[in-house]
Amino acid sequence: MRMFDEIGQIIFNNEIVAKASDFNMGIEVESIRIDSSGRLTNEAYPKALGNQRKNHFIKTDVYQIQSEIITPAARKSLDAMHYLMALNDTLRNALEPNEMLWPLSMPPILPKDKKPFRSPTLIPNRRHITNAGLRREVILRGFRWAFI
Repeated sequence: MRMFDEIGQIIFNNEIVAKASDFNMGIEVESIRIDSSGRLTNEAYPKALGNQRKNHFIKTDVYQIQSEIITPAARKSLDAMHYLMALNDTLRNALEPNEMLWPLSMPPILPKDKKPFRSPTLIPNRRHITNAGLRREVILRGFRWAFI
């Protein structure tokens, strides 16, 4: 027990917690858009969000069914979380009435055939990622911290 007291004192004396949290932080969250039956959506990028090439905070990955929220860099983690909540609300409000965001890292109901996912629009310049192995890998990503 005494050893833990000594370690705690060293951490306190050297301000290690303050030094370890002295960085900019951004958060990136990827969610799959699904329809009301739990299947991958056929809807395009939400029109209410404008041109996705100009929107730096809400994008899609390879297939437009996977939405990506990217917060700006923040000095405090709480600020990054506030950005995330605001952007998440913006995305949810822009979805079609029959759409929702799948909250888990593992995908919802996937099609049984191994053909390419029916995507409203494959983003130009990303057509090379359509081989069978990468299609499912793209869907399996979820939450990621980005330290800037």
